[in-house]
Amino acid sequence: MSWFTSHSGHVRSGNNTLPGPAPERTEFSQTTLHLRGPLPWGGDGDDTSGNHPLSFNLLIPRVEIDQLKVASGKRLSLQGLGDVSAYVEGQANDNWGWLAGMKFPTGDEAQRPGPGLVPPSLLQVGSGTFDPIFGLRYLEDDGGQLVKFASGLLIFPIDESDGGLRAGRTLRFNAGGYWRSGEWWNPSMQLEALRRDPDRLDSSTLSGTGATLWTLIPALTANIGISSFIQVSWRLPLTQDVNGTQLVPGTGFTIEGGIRF
Repeated sequence: MSWFTSHSGHVRSGNNTLPGPAPERTEFSQTTLHLRGPLPWGGDGDDTSGNHPLSFNLLIPRVEIDQLKVASGKRLSLQGLGDVSAYVEGQANDNWGWLAGMKFPTGDEAQRPGPGLVPPSLLQVGSGTFDPIFGLRYLEDDGGQLVKFASGLLIFPIDESDGGLRAGRTLRFNAGGYWRSGEWWNPSMQLEALRRDPDRLDSSTLSGTGATLWTLIPALTANIGISSFIQVSWRLPLTQDVNGTQLVPGTGFTIEGGIRF
């Protein structure tokens, strides 16, 4: 289970922050239930012959978006089930893993959505489209204190929503490492590069959508016994290069906990 929140209160044009107060402020939060379990045909996790196990993942998000128009004081609040994702992941070898799945249009969509860079990039709980998901991950663990990792994830819509929206493709890269402290806690640091293509509405490109975002993500994980953990992490924006003029995400915060049965 994880909870994420982020406030957007700065307007950028290209890679420049526009002076003066922002005309609107947006708060985005998402609570996600992440269920993961082995598949029966995925092999034996204790098998050292190269028969690596497969696992099934189901992500069920609840999304809340609150937007304030500063000049008028008008508020818009959206909340409800977001887009559910399901994917299978496995190991190609000791270092490389993969995942493949689908994000489903289970969240409510706006019939005539307006632009604004909040996840999803338009101001609506769900995108209204079926989005295939493909990813690769790399883990380098030589038994020392520093464990290095990297991952790449591609999400791309294959259709339009009922409102005529075709959300842009998203490509994300992460690279970093975590430190085995020898205690009950482990710090980590990673760098994320996110590229989102512009969205299209009724076959026309929405000028205020699409961006390249670089984010630094420090985190601290606390191990509780041998089967539970709690992790807190911060999303610190580094550079934000947007198409057109957009309200951009500010600092984000995530708290996550898990239990292994």
